[in-house]
Amino acid sequence: MNYENFDDMFRTAFGNDQIHPYEYQKEIAAKGFPDVLNVPTGAGKTAAAILGWVWRRQHYPEKTPRRLVYCLPMRVLVRQTWEKAILWLKKLQLLGGSLELDGEHIKKYDPFANPDESNKIRVHLLMGGEADRDWDRYPEHDAILVGTQDMLLSRALNRGYAMSRYRWPVQFALLNNDAFWVMDEVQLMGVGLKTSLQLQAFREKEFKSFGPVKSMWMSATVDANALKTIDFSKDITPRQLPDKDLAPGGPLAKRMNAVKLVQPAGIDYAQKGYEKEIAAFIKANHKPGTRTLVVINTVKRAQAIYKALKNSWKKSESKPEMVLIHSRFRQPEKDKHLATLLAAPTGEGTIAIATQVIEAGVDVSVKTLITELAPWESMVQRFGRCNRKGEYNFGSIIYLEPTQKQAAPYDYKDFELTLKVLDSLPQTVLDSNEAQDYMGKNASPTSLKQAQYLPPEQEPMDILRKRDLLDLFDTTPDLTGMDTDVSRFIRDTNETTCMVAWMDVSKAGPAPNVKPTKSEICPVLINDANKFIKNLDKHNAWAWDHLQKEWGPVKHVRPGQIIILPDAAGGYDPEYGWTGAKPKKGKKVEPVTVESDSIQITGYDQDSYKNSTNQWQTIAEHTSEVVARLKTFLNHLNITDPKLIYELETAARWHDAGKAHDVFQEAIKASGTHPSSNKQWAKSPGKFIRYTRKGFRHELASALAALENDQSDLVAYLAATHHGKVRLSIRALPDEPPPDNNTKGYFARGIWDGDPLPTTDLGGGITMPKTKLDLSYMKLGNGPKGPSWVSRMVAILDDFGPFRMAFLEALLRTADWRAS
Repeated sequence: MNYENFDDMFRTAFGNDQIHPYEYQKEIAAKGFPDVLNVPTGAGKTAAAILGWVWRRQHYPEKTPRRLVYCLPMRVLVRQTWEKAILWLKKLQLLGGSLELDGEHIKKYDPFANPDESNKIRVHLLMGGEADRDWDRYPEHDAILVGTQDMLLSRALNRGYAMSRYRWPVQFALLNNDAFWVMDEVQLMGVGLKTSLQLQAFREKEFKSFGPVKSMWMSATVDANALKTIDFSKDITPRQLPDKDLAPGGPLAKRMNAVKLVQPAGIDYAQKGYEKEIAAFIKANHKPGTRTLVVINTVKRAQAIYKALKNSWKKSESKPEMVLIHSRFRQPEKDKHLATLLAAPTGEGTIAIATQVIEAGVDVSVKTLITELAPWESMVQRFGRCNRKGEYNFGSIIYLEPTQKQAAPYDYKDFELTLKVLDSLPQTVLDSNEAQDYMGKNASPTSLKQAQYLPPEQEPMDILRKRDLLDLFDTTPDLTGMDTDVSRFIRDTNETTCMVAWMDVSKAGPAPNVKPTKSEICPVLINDANKFIKNLDKHNAWAWDHLQKEWGPVKHVRPGQIIILPDAAGGYDPEYGWTGAKPKKGKKVEPVTVESDSIQITGYDQDSYKNSTNQWQTIAEHTSEVVARLKTFLNHLNITDPKLIYELETAARWHDAGKAHDVFQEAIKASGTHPSSNKQWAKSPGKFIRYTRKGFRHELASALAALENDQSDLVAYLAATHHGKVRLSIRALPDEPPPDNNTKGYFARGIWDGDPLPTTDLGGGITMPKTKLDLSYMKLGNGPKGPSWVSRMVAILDDFGPFRMAFLEALLRTADWRAS
């Protein structure tokens, strides 16, 4: 549905004629997105970004990227934003896929249903263990991707966490072309903020991209100096609330002037058993029938205080709902705990013990906020959860003061600076039945503007440079089988995580067909996981080996890696989350009962050649379908360069020429009864069997055949990369055997120097003649056939840049997927 008036669209999205957009939200819809949006918590940044993009995508499609990438620093924020986007689009009649609702809550959403509805917008979720794996199959669709900075930035750097390594280049392409990135709550992003700035600079200037590209950074606390890097250095004027929104009686006046009284708790963290004293303090200050939120800086301390709080109530006492919220939970438990906090408090009310995950994006208002000291930017975010809408006469903010030894993950100097800023807040006199003649500090949004705060100098960080990005373009592992670690560009090194699942597995390990589901995954800090695995005495931890195509024992964990632990190994409790504790005798980690998709894992020489129509297809028939699908993409994406179109369509014709190889034909014909032995098959309805040559890759044969038949280097590259397993370099696998009775010839990926391909119909009137494959391209420098493979690929990379080169690769790959 196309809306002619932004006000009408906004009210329709919220399902309430009485809700109107703020002035700044209307300005964004009309004039476009600023580089920086600096508005207070609770002022509708999420709606400004998402509904502003929807409006501009409808009315200014040439200037507005087709993908909105909504990047959040914390997992707990992601699902709430994802749900908002889905429900808004549903009410606007613009939602793609299929949706089942349970009242006002999402019961089930399938973004991939009705894929031919090109005028709809699909919403995809990307966070650890919960990543929609097939969103990249539809480059022509308008889409909203909501995810954590770990999932999104790792994909934007071509090293996607918790996904098949062979799909890295496709998602890298779609996230860096025709994409609008929104970074929300940037004060929590750490080094990820710098990476997002560098990537945008590269998209705009250094390498260029297909389609419009834009980024917007949002926060209630913006340090302009933090939004500069060596390559992103333009002057930025943050967009702030206009006077019309702030005027007395205006739409935001009540929120901006909501009174929040600030005072210290006076608890000595140096004393033994301080957790019990904090628990008693929480109990004494909680008001029945309201919410109390307690924000603690570490998971371990939050768990200890939560346990002490639970134990402080006698069995005979009526007690409030109590819940623990942090980032080290499996998703079903996290959803359950967050729902407890968000539910309207009844009876004795609700007390939530949380970590920093609650700082941003969670639309909740509490009467009482008890928080440990933190850097000032984080304190402002926490204050935003107290008396958020001005619904109370006043809210109470009480701060706790950890000692210098307990300051981690922050620097104690940050606490000292925060105390000075708190002291600079204006005084407020409050005459209320609850607070008789109270005079003290007020942390209302209006008062916070008067705080005397000078941001400290930034600590040195790892900055993504041009050379780093070019190195990351090649996804081939190094000679030890390892990949370049991008975690230093995504999060501070002490915050990087892996994904752990607890499953019922034998001592021999999981079977190769075992795949953890999204609901079984729990993010765990790398250091904690390695320490836990090191101390396992009766069990092993298991990680996927893409070369051996099986789960193998692991002793040292990498960022983003998926790990399976036996359910008897311990380390997790549904109420407390990750504990790292040994299990009690005979107790196992409870299995997840929520159904969800499995994590995507594949082996190097594992491919599906099954046709969705369950029909045998020749190389010519399949290739013609790929070309037809590619033409549809090019038309929809408005790619009109005739030379580029020719190269892409030629690459589509040649991409499966290597399937004429005897090794491929032997394998596919063994998969079932085929209509004719004389035809060269590309697809079959049966299950594919293993090749007779280890690591065989037909696409390498396709690329070599294209070069032998005078096709361009770009055509050869696109043919080689259409499964993501052969890219900038050609070399044999570590355990690949040499050719039979020939230890001197070149060999790589199951292709042997001199292998013959027969005359092959490629469809569209194009025939490949008999071709002898030449692997001398593996040599460095110039050889008998001219420049080496590496030299040719680097020349293309220099010409197109990594973003556009990957996008061309993605177009052919997705056309191939969709044709199949």
